[in-house]
Amino acid sequence: MSVSKVIGFTCAALVVLAGFGNSQALAQESAARPEGIAFVILGRIFRESRYIGVKRDQVNAEFAEREDSLRKKIEEREKYRSGLDKDRISLTAAQVDEQTDRIEILNIEIKRQGRDLEEDKRIRFDAVNRELEKEVFATIEQVANRKNTYIVFELSSVLFAEKSMDITADVIELLDVQLDQAQ
Repeated sequence: MSVSKVIGFTCAALVVLAGFGNSQALAQESAARPEGIAFVILGRIFRESRYIGVKRDQVNAEFAEREDSLRKKIEEREKYRSGLDKDRISLTAAQVDEQTDRIEILNIEIKRQGRDLEEDKRIRFDAVNRELEKEVFATIEQVANRKNTYIVFELSSVLFAEKSMDITADVIELLDVQLDQAQ
């Protein structure tokens, strides 16, 4: 596609948007709106696509064992706390100190493991989200090519657009077809 066509389409889109305040200009420009312009709602794609949901579930599953281990350590700490509270009267000062030290060690381990787990999950999710963004953008490009679309805007950067210009559902459908083919 030539640069002049892209500039022409961009200018036409801006004219349509600029005419938003003038209904007569909007009606004239809307009737002359060039084909090849569309928009997507990225947030909706990331919320509704089964493909993206499955990818995120896979990442969560990677951390399930560590989360389980952390949960067991928290339960162990709570068991020691309740035992100490219940038996404090019958324990010697040395035994109370020993139980308190054990609880404090568990607190430190829980904080460290929790912090490490959250950091590892954040890093992993960031990497997966970057991969998913690339896949979503490639899918948007595929849908745009099929519909002879030359410019695709994200809805948040558009003041007004006809519903017929929305290709979000088509992108979600194609992503989910890719999931079905992979399974």
